[in-house]
Amino acid sequence: MNLKNKFFPKLFVISMVLLLPLSSGCSENASQKSKSNEENPYWKKAKELYEKAKESGEIVPEDMVDWVKEDIKKIGTWEYKIVFFDVESDSGLEEELNTLGKERWECFWIEKRENRLTLFLKRPTRSYLKAIPAGEIWRFLPQGDSQK
Repeated sequence: MNLKNKFFPKLFVISMVLLLPLSSGCSENASQKSKSNEENPYWKKAKELYEKAKESGEIVPEDMVDWVKEDIKKIGTWEYKIVFFDVESDSGLEEELNTLGKERWECFWIEKRENRLTLFLKRPTRSYLKAIPAGEIWRFLPQGDSQK
């Protein structure tokens, strides 16, 4: 008998015993879930960040939970930009890179063709929720219902 067949049944039983109490929380009704979210400091922080995003003029969904889901998808993703620059002086290039750096762009590759540079830049996609632990975010998201 290989190790997989020997230990899998025990591992399965242990995982079910550990996960069963967690899954019982998923059957909370909406009002209980809402009340527990209002007490959760991470929920309060997410709500503040949602309001901040709306106030800054970003286009955000009406439903905060939809916004949270969209923002979570942004965590760890990148935006890219390509800039063409005519080579005249090093100071001009330095100024351009400093300007782009202030906008959080990072130059990761440069190609030179004749008297022209192609700058390849990237920056992390802006996510308001990346500072909140992922386990906390998933814990306060409702199971099929929405909250505002």
